[in-house]
Amino acid sequence: MGCPACGVIAHAHSRQRVELIDAPCFTAPVKLWWRKRRWLCPEPSCPVTSVMEQDPDVQPPRAS
Repeated sequence: MGCPACGVIAHAHSRQRVELIDAPCFTAPVKLWWRKRRWLCPEPSCPVTSVMEQDPDVQPPRAS
């Protein structure tokens, strides 16, 4: 994955477990656990130090 700010290839750092509650699945409420990856930008002059993985198919923006 490339850094969104400078384009340098980022390094995988860690994973964070995120719980999505009441994710839509037919008519039943469900819980979904997603292990999101955290990426570190190795470029010292980049203003972005870390980036968390985003997937709009799993969780649309502002739908937390």
